[in-house]
Amino acid sequence: MKYKRIQNKIVKFLEEQGAKNTYEIYEYINDNDSNGIVMAALCNVLSKNKKFVECDKVRVVGITQGSYNLSVWKIEHDDNNSNNL
Repeated sequence: MKYKRIQNKIVKFLEEQGAKNTYEIYEYINDNDSNGIVMAALCNVLSKNKKFVECDKVRVVGITQGSYNLSVWKIEHDDNNSNNL
């Protein structure tokens, strides 16, 4: 998988910090990774991977474009596996 390293960083970030919106994740990755990621690729990673669950939307006021919605993401925990231990 192309973005496996980035996915691992996102998982670690969300486990430590809790649910974060797309832009907070984007800033974290680009501040802490030498290569970074573009927003379109990050959105694909978050939406296509079953580890990440969209749990909310937040309204953000932009400087030039008015306001828009950002998704808030969290880690999907499989509760079924923990009950079988």
